[in-house]
Amino acid sequence: MAAGFLAYRGTFHAPYELDDHLAIADNPTIRDLHQIGRVLSPDTLNMVGRPVLNLSYALNYAWGGLDPAGYHAADLAIHLLAALALLGLVRRTLLSVPLRGRFGRDATLLAAVMAGLWVLHPLQTEAVTYVTERAESLMGLFYLLCLYCFARRWLGLSWLCCILGMGTKEVMVTAPVLVLLYDRVFIAGSFRAAWAGRKRYYAALAATWILLGFLMLRPGWTGRTIGFTAGVSGYHYALTEAWGIVRYMRLAFWPHPLVFDYGGPEIVITRLGEAAPDLLLVLAALAAAAWAWRRSKPAGFLAVSFFLLLSPTSSIVPLVLEPVGEHRMYLPLACLIGLVVAGGYAWLGRKALGGFALAAAVLGMGAFARNADYGDPLRLWGSSLAAFPRSARAQVDLGNALAVRGGTGAAEAIGHYRAALELRPDYPEAHYNLGVALGRTGAPRGQVIAEYREALRLKPGFDEAEFDLANALAAAPGGLPEATLHYEAVLRRNPDAAAAHYNLGNALRRTPGKESGALAQFEAAVRLEPGSAGFRNNLANELSLRPGREAEAIAQYEAALRLDPNLAEAHFNLANRLARVPGREREAMAHYEAALRLDPALGQARDNLAVLYARAGRVEEAAGVLRLELQRAPDDARAAALLRRLSASPPPAPRR
Repeated sequence: MAAGFLAYRGTFHAPYELDDHLAIADNPTIRDLHQIGRVLSPDTLNMVGRPVLNLSYALNYAWGGLDPAGYHAADLAIHLLAALALLGLVRRTLLSVPLRGRFGRDATLLAAVMAGLWVLHPLQTEAVTYVTERAESLMGLFYLLCLYCFARRWLGLSWLCCILGMGTKEVMVTAPVLVLLYDRVFIAGSFRAAWAGRKRYYAALAATWILLGFLMLRPGWTGRTIGFTAGVSGYHYALTEAWGIVRYMRLAFWPHPLVFDYGGPEIVITRLGEAAPDLLLVLAALAAAAWAWRRSKPAGFLAVSFFLLLSPTSSIVPLVLEPVGEHRMYLPLACLIGLVVAGGYAWLGRKALGGFALAAAVLGMGAFARNADYGDPLRLWGSSLAAFPRSARAQVDLGNALAVRGGTGAAEAIGHYRAALELRPDYPEAHYNLGVALGRTGAPRGQVIAEYREALRLKPGFDEAEFDLANALAAAPGGLPEATLHYEAVLRRNPDAAAAHYNLGNALRRTPGKESGALAQFEAAVRLEPGSAGFRNNLANELSLRPGREAEAIAQYEAALRLDPNLAEAHFNLANRLARVPGREREAMAHYEAALRLDPALGQARDNLAVLYARAGRVEEAAGVLRLELQRAPDDARAAALLRRLSASPPPAPRR
């Protein structure tokens, strides 16, 4: 366990990646444990039908909010607990009647070796360090506990673990079958005896499939694009999985290079010739597993379990968005390690232990090095693309990692977004991110709008793309009417989108005949995000235009400045209002002065401050302010006129 901690100790501050934002940062159902019904009925993509997984994230949120460290610590704890469950299961299995004679003397030592190799293997890093894949590791923990409790004859606890696993991830569907196989091989000796001795237990275990079926029928579950209606045939998916399974087996014995994301539908194999060698290898491995089952039930159990554990995700039922993923090897890896350790010990006896210790050390160093990649998105996605350049999603996410670095990052990102579209032309996120990057690099607005439109065409209801399309249209000549329609569409789907209310208000304010609708939008934006100084400043601007609401406007400006004392525009606007209120001229002066400290280019603030100085009898100060303004902007006609008239005429009213 200490070695496992050392291998993962550098992961606690790794940032969120890929679906982590959907599962955690953008998942409102984990925010309040008191609303347990909502926690257990998540409607967020990838969480639908997984109440136990969502509950684990909610517990993390209650503990430490959105800090990734807490989630990574919990994931490591789950992994180490799973290793302990594996150790206990292997030890009891080696002490069972079929294996006691050959392995019983060193059962504890061999179980520790197997668990150590399993916990340190670099292939496990994706299931442990990538927070979203807690689905795999937590399900794996419940799966192993289900088997361990069964081996201890704790049938009630075994059944409970099966239920919890079903509520964590759908791969748990194979658990009742695997428990029956385990019973047949290591305890009962035959299927008939297993059923006769524990028929009520097996009936209860099979009933957990009803729960799983109910969870899979929840609205939104098919949003994960799973099944034969997702656009990929079972035949083509099977060809792809043959390639994937061969790669998994190779990585089990030589875990390099590892790939964080293999991509989506663009990697599906559609030609038999391309997959024929891998398909033959998989068929040979299946035949070997069947032969092992007939010759040696314990070895056959491990071989059959390997394929059984992979079958929900790696057979013929398409998972279009992720045909291949290394996290799927979380449990199947234990089967291969078991075959190697048991085989090595049966052949060499205790002499094999030195080799296993060396292998564990090498694997641990490999896991530590791999985990370092997760600390830097550029390194993680760069290594993924270097190993497997066919992933459009990896191209997009490397582009995203470059774009947030600033400088030339957006320009570099454009190349990766275009590469993603070459691999997968119908990739809406690639079109959207390309549009964002083009906008940041000053590309013609028409190109930006075209990318947003294409993203929205490919993915109707894509809020981010529609919102940014509206923003781009609002800035384009004649684009306000269409921009308004897109803001309204976003708000129909998501009435709580404060920024959409705010921008719609700005669009209405600029649209002849629709100005009156702006106030309601600004009020909605402030209600939804009361901590936004900018929203309050704009609401105050709108209120100041309404007769009789000047006091409300002043209150909103003051609230904005409490939130952000450095908002020069709010200081300037508040000063303009206060300058017209008898007895508050000194406050107005203070706010003009604050505005100029924050933004010396605010010439209007300097002109208006000079007027107030003059009215207060501070003529020399007024003249000094105007001279400063003329030094900054020699063509400021108003400042020049004020300076000429300062001593001869009463100062004019401050200009808004």
